[in-house]
Amino acid sequence: MTTYNLTVRNDSNEPWDIFTFQKNPLLNLNSPALVSLAWFTKYTAAHSQAKFTWELDYNFMWSNTGDLTPGVVFEASQSFPADPFVAGLATASKAGDQAILSYHQEQDYFEFTNDGLLVLPSPGTLYVSSDSSVPNGIASVGIGMSNAGTFALPALTNITAEFTPDPTYYVAASVSMQQGQVLEEEISNAVELQFAGVTSLVATFNPDHTWSVSTS
Repeated sequence: MTTYNLTVRNDSNEPWDIFTFQKNPLLNLNSPALVSLAWFTKYTAAHSQAKFTWELDYNFMWSNTGDLTPGVVFEASQSFPADPFVAGLATASKAGDQAILSYHQEQDYFEFTNDGLLVLPSPGTLYVSSDSSVPNGIASVGIGMSNAGTFALPALTNITAEFTPDPTYYVAASVSMQQGQVLEEEISNAVELQFAGVTSLVATFNPDHTWSVSTS
């Protein structure tokens, strides 16, 4: 599996929380409630650098977030391997293109389960079905890459959330950012990372708070 590397150089005169995130225009059009999450974050001192590394391996995730509003942190309570081209139910040890979320009211906990009806899949899409036991407005479901959350949707009773991975990568700087934090729809100082024929990039945060991206 291909490994991607991003080196971030903080050449500004201030410390920053550097964070990466993903956008998926197709999903934003089809699922207005979809939110992007702060994918990887690292605190960087002025005139220092940090490195981010990932592979194209996907995960199903859920979290007790309440409302998915900007600033809320999606902290995965459970994570199963996912593969948009392997038909079937994912388990803790086996990737699939579907997962089913259940809620146990008496003990007050959620879990991915192996009981429930599967949807007729479309190759390339990941599905998380919330069954009839799942109450609205308490949990969220999502997908991640390299065991870190990238996108999330509210978990709704008897609703199947669909995710079609086709990510575009971005890096940005923030005064304060946590991994998994729900992002605003627009990030003012973000820059797109285009891995066109390469697997490693260098992003430099300049003294004037603009970005420069290069292959070395």
